Amino acid sequence: MIAYIQGKLVEKDPTKIVIEANGIGYDIHVPISSYETLGSEGQIVKVFIHFHVRDDNYQLYGFSTEEERDLFRMLIGVQGIGPKVGIALLSGLKTDNLRMAVAAEDSKTLASVPGIGKKTAERLVVELKEKFKDYTFALIDDSVKEIDQKQVMFRDAILALISLGYNRTSADKAVRDSYRKQESLTETEELVRLALQRISK
Repeated sequence: MIAYIQGKLVEKDPTKIVIEANGIGYDIHVPISSYETLGSEGQIVKVFIHFHVRDDNYQLYGFSTEEERDLFRMLIGVQGIGPKVGIALLSGLKTDNLRMAVAAEDSKTLASVPGIGKKTAERLVVELKEKFKDYTFALIDDSVKEIDQKQVMFRDAILALISLGYNRTSADKAVRDSYRKQESLTETEELVRLALQRISK
């Protein structure tokens, strides 16, 4: 099993790279998210590898972080989801947004990724939502270093909108946009009311 490859980046395209290590050139498929964070050709880079074997087809998939690779493995573990779809999802959504969409059962956001149909998006939610069920809450808490009154108000308002059926991304944007318009707010209920007005326009 190959955990990672470190070597000179000799070719770089949005969907594929070539790394030379110990005289061997490795042809590696990557999502756009990893492509964007890799260095320039000629630099020494490190990518975390998933070695995919199917019948007589052997392919390497590379990721700039272990987190991204692990998420890819979770995605392709879903019935009917192959590496091509896994790469498309990681190319179309940031890892945080992808987890949020699954946790909030937001199949619409998942289906907005090119090549991901409604049924595929719904299957992802059904099979992975339990693994990410605490992610929405953790993300809100971990996104701040110090919990103060404003941040608690943000968290509670966002969760209130999610409980009303809005997806996490829309709820977050509506809450933060509403607060920027009226920074004197101190009550969660008032922030929720203003956010609802904004999100329903």
